[in-house]
Amino acid sequence: MTLIGLTTPPAEATDAKPIVRTERGWNLEDFCSDWDHLSDTARSTIKLTLSVDLSIRYRDLKPASKLYNTICEAYEKNTRARRLALEDAFWTAKHDPNIPIAKWIARIRNAATDLATVKLTRTLCPSTVLSPVIQSTSSLSLVIFWNL
Repeated sequence: MTLIGLTTPPAEATDAKPIVRTERGWNLEDFCSDWDHLSDTARSTIKLTLSVDLSIRYRDLKPASKLYNTICEAYEKNTRARRLALEDAFWTAKHDPNIPIAKWIARIRNAATDLATVKLTRTLCPSTVLSPVIQSTSSLSLVIFWNL
């Protein structure tokens, strides 16, 4: 049969094998093994995103949800530690009179940029926390920090 220049596929032979659909019944052992397989697959996928060192460190953590939560907690802890180190580097930047002022300003700007990358903003630094620091810090540092 031809329709507007196109032909329809030929009809299947009557001796072709019928399509058989099999459905598995509910079986507790199969159900549990499916979830175990899915958890192992998720765990493997998560571990593929890690560095080799972290993958070795977390190799024995099961199930996948525990692995994911452990990685998230470690990330948050490292982020807090990095943010504190960056804050310290920013607020304690001292100017050495033997070095040009441009290098000191560049060091402060780099520290401020790094702080901005870890999402340290004015909303995360209430003025009540910063007031003692503001009084003891040069105005140039503050201007650079708040203008990023």
